[in-house]
Amino acid sequence: MLPLVGAGRVFDAAVQQGWLTRLGPKAALPSGGFSNQSLRGLLADVRAGLPSLSWSQWRLVRRLGDERQPIVAVGDLLPLLMAWSSGAPLRLHRHSEERLHLAQRSRPGQKRLLSPAQR
Repeated sequence: MLPLVGAGRVFDAAVQQGWLTRLGPKAALPSGGFSNQSLRGLLADVRAGLPSLSWSQWRLVRRLGDERQPIVAVGDLLPLLMAWSSGAPLRLHRHSEERLHLAQRSRPGQKRLLSPAQR
């Protein structure tokens, strides 16, 4: 488990019980993971090391992809993009596809990504 934002404390019990392993760099960011909600939050996160954190996390994900390690992405667009860029075989869960579809519909006038069914 690689928490992209924060320390992943929600998974502490699973880690302590030994059925989940926490990987890679992690940091509690000032915005709490919502730097896309305000310029102030984004700037605070950048000052707190967001670029180097994201770069380190992406390098780890790429290495895991190169090793053909399975990658499961849970969350919004950032985890999906990280998994997609890993080079590992990508398989979206239906819920992720629905979230992407809802995100596409919620921004009228913007260029839309097409799902395989739409192509």
